[in-house]
Amino acid sequence: MLQYLLEMFLSSLASSFDPHTSYLSPPSYESFQIRMRLNYQGIGAELEQHIGYVAIRKLIPGGDAHKQGKLKAKDRIVSIGQGTDEEMADVTGNTLREIVQLIRGPEGTIVRLGILPADGGELTIHQLTRHKVKLQNSEASSAIKEGPAKPDGTPTRIGVISLPSFYVDLDGLRNNRPNYKSSTRDVRTILEIFKKEEVDIVLIDLRKNGGGSLVESINLTGLFIDQGPVVQVKDNHNRIQLLLDTEAGVAWSGPLVVLTSHMSASASEIFAGAIQDYGRGLVIGGQTFGKGTVQSLRPLTEGQLKITQAKFYRVSGDSTQNQGVIPDIMFPSLFDKDKIGESALEKALPWDTIKPARETKSNPVRSKLSRLKELHEERISDNPDFIFVREQKALVSEMRDKTQVSLNEEERKAEREENDRRRLALENKRRKAKGMPELASLDDPEEDEKSEEGEEKAKSDDKDDEEPDAMLIETGNILLDYMR
Repeated sequence: MLQYLLEMFLSSLASSFDPHTSYLSPPSYESFQIRMRLNYQGIGAELEQHIGYVAIRKLIPGGDAHKQGKLKAKDRIVSIGQGTDEEMADVTGNTLREIVQLIRGPEGTIVRLGILPADGGELTIHQLTRHKVKLQNSEASSAIKEGPAKPDGTPTRIGVISLPSFYVDLDGLRNNRPNYKSSTRDVRTILEIFKKEEVDIVLIDLRKNGGGSLVESINLTGLFIDQGPVVQVKDNHNRIQLLLDTEAGVAWSGPLVVLTSHMSASASEIFAGAIQDYGRGLVIGGQTFGKGTVQSLRPLTEGQLKITQAKFYRVSGDSTQNQGVIPDIMFPSLFDKDKIGESALEKALPWDTIKPARETKSNPVRSKLSRLKELHEERISDNPDFIFVREQKALVSEMRDKTQVSLNEEERKAEREENDRRRLALENKRRKAKGMPELASLDDPEEDEKSEEGEEKAKSDDKDDEEPDAMLIETGNILLDYMR
């Protein structure tokens, strides 16, 4: 708890100078390393914080908790013991962070959990062995979708790569270990599979990618361009360093599109900006977050200081700071830039420009944009999903613009019920237009929770799996237009 309080105090102090400067306690630095290498030593269970207790959210395949088959989602953790004979310690009321630190440990060691079953059964003790657990849900994944027929009558094959972050095993990289984990290596493997499967188009989905390794963003860009500058870095002495892709050749030379959102940040913006500046492909979706500053980690006696030391600039000379990357074709978004994004943060550095790193005028994409936008607008004019997003954004804006709130309980309840009714009406209008069953009620969206044995992770919406991704489908349609 003292570590946590110290981290809160020092990070508050550091962030008064810059929104991305902070102090990482040893547990937080360990969590950072886990996010970068996508593995940790534990039992393989995602946990979530509730009021007064911590519960299992889900089990990760490959972990001992999953292999034993005795634990399940919503089971409460009420006590923890180390090894086979240490006394069980009551952890009721402990924070998620504290329980995570007790459960993690060296590979091959034992931890015992006192569990209150979700179904209301009696307290049971479970002995589990810690192993290396791979966070496979956080690595690059792929799928092949079929689109309209080509001139030869065969369907267009679209290869979709979802990339949650720019991850890399830093220890493996520093020590030149063979087959160390990295996002570039994983994407290269996927591209090889795509070529064997005769994929026509590649789509990189960065909508939930908040960034990661700078080196990985450069290396990943190198899979699609044949050598050249990727990003420029200017320090506080106005010294500019040009970071290059030095590897000859490309892993994919065919049509390419990058799908972004307002949550695409940092390394995502470097990659998307370089693809746009080279005219290598289309950037479609939402304006990105706007985090264009460089941080480095400085080791302290205890923990690490993450400090802002420079700014990123695109090949074109534009900063990604504050403004982000503006897509070639914009999709409607529910994100309010005044509330979420770099421009909404206090003391955020401004947008500016420097000298371009290369000539960017000969961009083959720009000449096609006007026609592509026309076709896109025609297609979405009666698209239920796009209409829904626009109407929902109007409703959200209306709610945000209200400057007065009633303190009368009955009035507040009535207002909340009316808002829920309007939201439900919008959702059912969309469903009816798509021939889907209407809903009787619409639960409020759940807030983000801490999970992944201490990692920050938003709870996924199960409804995402029930129907095709409208934004992804329209992105594929725009690509097909571009190919024609």
